[in-house]
Amino acid sequence: MVLARDLHKRIQDIQIQIGASTRVAYLEKEISTLTDAVNLLVSKLEKPIQEDTSNPYEDEKGNTKKIDRKAIPEDNDEKWKEYLDDNDELDADKILAEDDEEEEDDEDEEYDDEEEEEEGYEWSNKEPPVEEPELASQEWEKKHLKNLSGYKEDKEKLIHGVAHDWSDRDDILADNFTVIAKRVIFYINKNYSHLEHIEYLEIRCKNKLKYITLTNLLQLILSITNKRKKLDKPIEFSISNTKYEFNHRTKYVVHNLINFFKKVSKLKDSRFSQ
Repeated sequence: MVLARDLHKRIQDIQIQIGASTRVAYLEKEISTLTDAVNLLVSKLEKPIQEDTSNPYEDEKGNTKKIDRKAIPEDNDEKWKEYLDDNDELDADKILAEDDEEEEDDEDEEYDDEEEEEEGYEWSNKEPPVEEPELASQEWEKKHLKNLSGYKEDKEKLIHGVAHDWSDRDDILADNFTVIAKRVIFYINKNYSHLEHIEYLEIRCKNKLKYITLTNLLQLILSITNKRKKLDKPIEFSISNTKYEFNHRTKYVVHNLINFFKKVSKLKDSRFSQ
């Protein structure tokens, strides 16, 4: 019994020694591997840093790489500039030729566009054709007036004396700053139609200077519609210190003057001052 127990204990001791030896061997191997790695790292750190002297614009065989100019970065790196200046001799002429062709194409397109614009809007670059104002007749029988555009029966009742021209009676009314009403017949362009139209113009205001201004403007309109004024130069009219000018070669010059008369009638009295 004693012999068997001693033998078992010795066997256990041997196993422990074997296990310890195995573990020590493993640790020694790990330490050796780690030591090699540290030595390799130290050796690399001790070596001086060497610059990469390889040409980035050459391939492995030493041939010059083709450069896509459109892919050049916007920061205009100096190396790229030097490379393009020194090493791009083969493609430079081709690229420049292509650029010139593109510029010529752009110029041709712009020229064609200008030609189209000139052809389509040739009239806009030239002076408008000379037109003689078309003046309507002012003498109509009352039964025919009703057929004209703008006719108003109630306005006709307010007109006394000569309805379409200035008279001695109007001079007397103007001296007393009394209401004056006139009928003017002229041509307008309405709904793409050239037709005769009636407008009733009245001078009715308390400001004397405004009254005189409207009187002068009305007399100017009546002198044109009654064909007493020669339309050989632009028509000028002044209000206070402001001068207005109308094209005397406009077909609807009377219409323009009548619109101006209505606007002046609506101006505040303060606009008419000495």
